[in-house]
Amino acid sequence: MCHSKNELERFFSAAGAHIKQVPAERKSEFLNDFVTAYCQQAGCAADAIPVSFWCLQILAVKT
Repeated sequence: MCHSKNELERFFSAAGAHIKQVPAERKSEFLNDFVTAYCQQAGCAADAIPVSFWCLQILAVKT
């Protein structure tokens, strides 16, 4: 369980296998967008963000 969006961003940054493929100058923006979308899909409360997975797959499209 994460207790803030910032904590969840740090978790995904450390646990995400492909985060190293995101350019350094876009990493913060990517993590913010990813966490925002994750929280919308999971219906998170601001102080209780559930994190439960056995495999995380991130699909990115170059624009």
